[in-house]
Amino acid sequence: RLGFEMNLSTKTIGTDGLSILFNPRYLLDTYALDRVFVNRAYMHMLIHNLFCHDFSGRGKNKECWNLACDIAAEALIESMDSKAVKVTVSDYREYVYGRLKKEMRVLSAQGIYHYLQNTFISDREFSRMCRAFLVDDHKFWEHEDIRSFLCMLNKHPKRNDKFLDINVLYYLFELITERLC
Repeated sequence: RLGFEMNLSTKTIGTDGLSILFNPRYLLDTYALDRVFVNRAYMHMLIHNLFCHDFSGRGKNKECWNLACDIAAEALIESMDSKAVKVTVSDYREYVYGRLKKEMRVLSAQGIYHYLQNTFISDREFSRMCRAFLVDDHKFWEHEDIRSFLCMLNKHPKRNDKFLDINVLYYLFELITERLC
């Protein structure tokens, strides 16, 4: 479960992996426009966390990685059959999804990133894609490394049953990633 924290350093909303960090003006305006957009933003950030988008982009082109993660998250949300997140998909988004689906069966952030890196896309088109899929602020993803993220996690014992030993967590993370790769 993600906590919620007001954060005026963003004009929108984002996640650091522990909390939803939001600008209250953005949240109020978005809710007033249509609460489905708030639901979608929350789901979007949950997907980022679920797929570890904030850590998986290490060593990658930041702009391409951010766009790839946003497209992957939005594609997954748009495939859900739930009134809580359902909106009409724009023609442009459908066009982008169609181009990507010609190249890959599953629209994963990694696959989309590879496509963006290996396909000529003009700066103008890239900017258009960024605007079309922008939902949240990724600046909160800027953890130095997994160790710094786990240290941050330890500073929030109220969100954990026990205060966790950082070395144990780091060791477990290394074991998990070795087996996944």
